[in-house]
Amino acid sequence: MAKRFSAPTQAGDPPRRAVANTKKKPSALTSDDMRREAKENQLYTTKEAAQLLKVDVQTLANWRAGQGTVDIPFIKIGKSVRYRHRDLLQFIASRSYAYTTEAEDDRRQRDD
Repeated sequence: MAKRFSAPTQAGDPPRRAVANTKKKPSALTSDDMRREAKENQLYTTKEAAQLLKVDVQTLANWRAGQGTVDIPFIKIGKSVRYRHRDLLQFIASRSYAYTTEAEDDRRQRDD
């Protein structure tokens, strides 16, 4: 580790020791990290999001309007609606079950 020295001492001051440089270099993102982050933040139109989720465009519009128990975050840019890729993936993951009974229990909890 590089050492840095403090300012020179004046007459009568105790001698100063070398101090190790404790500044950390910012961690560099790899190109894979940057690609992954860009993909997670990629914005989808309603049509693209509907295709990814395999639902009708009108279904997404209904969910945005509060019909049903589905809450997928969306972004409003002027009159346009966009969905973040990671939000769509989180929604899919939140609806993944190992057993039918898990899905039924989850649906009942959301309906209450």
